Amino acid sequence: MTTWIDTQDTEKIDAAVAAMRRKAGEGDRACGGVLDYAGGDEQFALWLRQIDIHVGKRLGLSVFDLPDVCWRDYFDDGLSPIEALTAGRAAMDL
Repeated sequence: MTTWIDTQDTEKIDAAVAAMRRKAGEGDRACGGVLDYAGGDEQFALWLRQIDIHVGKRLGLSVFDLPDVCWRDYFDDGLSPIEALTAGRAAMDL
């Protein structure tokens, strides 16, 4: 299985994961929330954080404020964060 994260620059992904981990350790609730939700899968957490950022910018909400969507399925299917958000919006009928 190849995820969207697997197609990205490894060094950039590693740096972004490290920054997310650091921010969570400093009390950033958004980073901590996706890490908790991802159950230790840092790549999934980073991917979900990208969706969370888009939702925050467009709607002023967190991804966790939206109706339930199978984000993990979209990740495993190899969708980019934007593709997953589009599919999620359709599933939520927004």
